[in-house]
Amino acid sequence: MQRKNIAFYIICSLLFLVLSCKSNNSSKASDKINQSTVNQNTIQEEKYPLVLSFYSIGSGVDGNHLRKFSEFLESYQPKLNPIITPWGREGEVDFCFTLNELSTKQRNQFVKQVREQLKDCKLVHINENAPCVHKRE
Repeated sequence: MQRKNIAFYIICSLLFLVLSCKSNNSSKASDKINQSTVNQNTIQEEKYPLVLSFYSIGSGVDGNHLRKFSEFLESYQPKLNPIITPWGREGEVDFCFTLNELSTKQRNQFVKQVREQLKDCKLVHINENAPCVHKRE
């Protein structure tokens, strides 16, 4: 009877060791995944010459300024094609401009016009040479 008990304990111990070793292998795989995530996050984000982010603090974006800016953008020549990304539940939206269609002088003039157009809008972030934070891949 004791031999059967000893054999049972040995088999259980070996089974436990085998399962424990298997667990360590999967944790090594998760370490590799975490490491690759860190490496991807350290890659420098693409910067855009002009990024506008219309945001909300609980009551929606400033619809009047957003509408006026959209009308300004539609009428602007040459035609610009920003990356437009809606990202929130209250109308939040980002406009990320490459401004490749413009010369350096035209870029500076465009940025100045945008700042003038939105100077009274409190619910917009205007950033230059910044990443497009909410851009969808």
